Order: sequence, then C-alpha cells, then structure tokens
Amino acid sequence: MSLEKTVAELQSTEEKAQKDYDELIQDNKVAKVSKEMEIKGSKSELSFLDVRIGESTEDLKLSTKELAAIDAYLLKLKPTCEGRVVSFAERQAKREAEIAGCKEALQILEDTTDQIGLVQISAHHNLRRH
Repeated sequence: MSLEKTVAELQSTEEKAQKDYDELIQDNKVAKVSKEMEIKGSKSELSFLDVRIGESTEDLKLSTKELAAIDAYLLKLKPTCEGRVVSFAERQAKREAEIAGCKEALQILEDTTDQIGLVQISAHHNLRRH
C-alpha cells in the first residue's frame, strides 16, 4: 500500500506541476501579446509625436520670421515716434491757429453772404415727353 500511496502522491504532484506549468505558459502568452500591443501603441505614438515636432518646428520658424519683421518695422518707426513729445504750449498754439483759421473762414462766408445772399438757383431741364 505504501507503493500505491507513493505512486498516487507522485501522480498528484505531477498533475499539479503540469497544471501549474500550463497556467504559466498561458500567462506568458497573454503577457507577450500584451507587451507586443503596448510596443505597437508606443511606436504609433512616437510617429505621431515626430509629426507634431515637425509641425511645431515649422511653426516656430514662421513665428520667428514674423517676429523679426515686426522688430524691423518697429525699429523703422522708432525715430518718428520717440522724442516727439509735443509740449502743451505747442498744442495750444496749434489749436489757436486752427480756431483762427476757422474764424477767418466764417468771416469770409459772412461777407460773401451779405453781398450775394444764399439763394439757391435751380436749373430747369426741358424734359421731352413722349
């Protein structure tokens, strides 16, 4: 009986070992497929990021060119804008000259109105009627 018991224990142990081995093989296959899918996903993401980097590099080049053009234009405008602070006296003199010109124009209009009068003369056009 001892031999039968030993054989039964050995068979049980061997069956358990075979079952564990089969489970390990299956787990390894699943892990391998999972890792391969992860690798494919990572490669796809890398190619997408490479494209985005290329686009961003092109955007940076264009933005740099635009900035350089704006800076050049700003440098061109600086001499005309800087140091041109108009004093209050200058602004007041300019305003007074403008008012004097307007008063002169008003006086000319008033003088002309007194001599001629503002009468609208209408021109009659002969219209042919059919």
